[in-house]
Parts: sequence; C-alpha cells; structure tokens
Amino acid sequence: MNMDPHNISDEESQAIFELQSSDAESSTDEEKEVPIEDKNSTGNSSVWKATSNILSAVEGIGFLALPYVIKRGGIAIIVAFLILPICSWYTGKLLVECLYDGDEKNKRVRARSTFKELGEIILPKYGGYVVTFFEKWCLFLGSVSYVVLCGSLMSHTIPSIPMTAWICIAGVIVFPTTFPKSMTEIGWLSIISVVALISVVVSVLWYGLGHMNKWDVKSVLFWNSEGISIALPILVLSYGSHLILPTVELSMREKHKFKLALALAYIINAFIKIVFSFLAFLSFGSNTDQVILNNLPEGTLRACCNLLFVSSCLFSYALLVFPILVFIQTTEIYEHSFSKFPKIASFVIRAILVLLSVLVATIFPKFAYLVSFAGSLNEPTFFFILPCAVHLKLKFKQLKIYQVCLDVFLIATGIACGIFGIIFSVKALVSK
Repeated sequence: MNMDPHNISDEESQAIFELQSSDAESSTDEEKEVPIEDKNSTGNSSVWKATSNILSAVEGIGFLALPYVIKRGGIAIIVAFLILPICSWYTGKLLVECLYDGDEKNKRVRARSTFKELGEIILPKYGGYVVTFFEKWCLFLGSVSYVVLCGSLMSHTIPSIPMTAWICIAGVIVFPTTFPKSMTEIGWLSIISVVALISVVVSVLWYGLGHMNKWDVKSVLFWNSEGISIALPILVLSYGSHLILPTVELSMREKHKFKLALALAYIINAFIKIVFSFLAFLSFGSNTDQVILNNLPEGTLRACCNLLFVSSCLFSYALLVFPILVFIQTTEIYEHSFSKFPKIASFVIRAILVLLSVLVATIFPKFAYLVSFAGSLNEPTFFFILPCAVHLKLKFKQLKIYQVCLDVFLIATGIACGIFGIIFSVKALVSK
C-alpha cells in the first residue's frame, strides 16, 4: 500500500520517505527505479546545523553530573574524558559507514537507513525487531528524562509549585516543539539549546573563578575503583548520540562532510565538558553535588542557571521525539488508518507521545534512576557494540588486523560498561 503524497505536506513526505528502509513495502515502482544515491541527496541541512543537532543530543541529562563524575573517578575519569569522544567519533563513523555499500563503480550507495536493517545483519530473523525496540525505547526514555529534569530543577527554583505541576507545564511547552517536519528545522532548536547550555557553563565557571582561593588540585583522586565503576557509565551516557546519527547524516546537504560535523561536535563538546567539569569540581571540592547547580547559592544566579538548563532541555526534546514520530508515520497501521486525515492524525500522535512522556514522568518522579538502568543497557549497545559488530560482519574481509582488534576491544568495553552500569543502577534503585 502506498501513502498518498497529497495528504501530507511536502516536507513531511520527504522526512518520512528519507527514513524508510531501502526494502520498504510501501515503495512504488517509480521510487524503486530511482538510484538510492539520488534519494540520499534530498537533505538540506548545513554542516553547522548537523553539528548543532549532534551537540544537542550529546548534551544529555548527565551533563550536570559530570563534576560529580570527576569527584568519584579522579584522574582516571579525566583521561576518559579525552578517550571517550574519540571512541564515540570512531563508532559513530562506523555506524554511518555500515549504512552504505559500494556499487560496481566503487561509489558509495546507501543501502540501509534504519537500525532495524543493521540489527538484521547481526541476527537476520529477530535482530531487527530487537534493535528497533531498544532504539525507540531509549529515545522515549531520553524524552521522559528531559521532562523529569525540567520538573526537578523548576521545583527547586520555585518550591511553592510542586514538581508534578512543573512536569505538566514542561509537557505543554515541549508540545509545539514536536511539530518541525525536518532535521533542518530542528537544527534551529538545537542551536538555541546549545546556546542555553553554554550560558549555564559560563555562569557556573564565573562563580567558580570568583572562588579560586578555594581550589585544591590535590583533592582530585588518583584512583578509586568503586568511584570509577560509578562514574564511567555516567560519562558514557553523556557522550551517547548514536541513535540520531543516521537521521542527522541523511538530513545533510553535503553528506560527505558528515565526519567533519561529527568531529566538530565532539571536539566542541569534549572541550566544554572537560573545562566545565574540572573547574566546577575544583570550585566545590568534596562538597560537589550529583547535580552541580545544587552547589550554587540560592538566589538569582542559581535560578537563572536552572532556567537556562531547563530551556536547553526543552529545546532538545524534539530531537529525541522526531525519529519516533517518523517511525510511527511509516508503519502500515498509520497508513491504513490515518492517511485520509493526516493533519489530525499528526496532531493526535504528537499529543499522545507528549502525554505519555508526561504521564510516565509524573508516575515516576525519580525516573532518572530507571533511565540510568535502561541507559546502561542501551547506550553501550548503540555506542560500542552494534556499530563494531555490524562493521565486523559487513567488512571483515576488507579490514586490517588492527581494525579487527580495535572493534573487538570496543565491543568488550561496551559489555563491561553495561555490566558496571546495571550493577550501579540496580544498587541506586534498591537504595532509593
């Protein structure tokens, strides 16, 4: 069955069409005759918008916990601050490379568009469904975590209004941000989000620089095994952006510059995180809280920082919801049931998704612990294991021995991070 292009807007048709798999049953004969390479040329996002989208995704809910990460992990974690962005750039590059095959003229042709297709490479019968479930679940958890964090920060800023009310207010605010129909439009929201985040960094550092007399470099631990096991999964979560990389790359006007956009995003993000985390820890030392904004004195500065970070989360919400919406709109159920009234269906689906995230956030106001547990399983999978496993399966004969060893090492690292993260998350859930 084919989706009637007259029932939806051109931009939405393009967004849905771009993210359909190459073997989707809804493709028409004419679409099958168009070279995949031509289909992949429809994006119009610039390098900087792509970079902003990746930066916005990498920001994550764990950003405010990074000074605490240094407190627990010490120098070993500072080293990890430098290594993980390189690993993430490498596996992100592999992930997108695995979407392409070479044709008889040795040109790159996009043969895959979804995580389902990548999962089928590992486990042909069920792998695609398993990976798709974890992908969409992880994105939904991320969207809920943003709403929870907004409610938590605002309830501390204005205690007279309960956290549940703030979560509902956050849901009302994020609802309009779900209507952009392309990653290019979402790129503008991401730019606002990144600016708000940088403002928080500058504010916290400004306060810290005013208390340089309290800095004590010797307070940084050299090694703490238990602290590292707690800090490393949080750090991995803070560098996870792989779930949106295929969508970002597909949205780019110049797809050959994706590696540049990815590198720029991680260089900028690593610089911000290292400077912010280290100096913020020095400013508060052993008193560094799990949420660094709680260390700021109550008053105007703390309220402004809370509001800025809340705005950053609100403008990042759409980035996680967009792939879920496109997935829903490419299903046969949606096509059969809602193709006759697409505008109403689009509104209802967005409303339901936002309501679900608000409902779950309200029921589980400490949902961050559940997110940490699920993220300990999901993030290492998409960060380390899946890109390297698919890379080995598809291109093993073309790889050099050091590439094979590196992929195997990263898979083992992902498994270890997942185990440590699950243990820590379960302990946190039980203790709470």
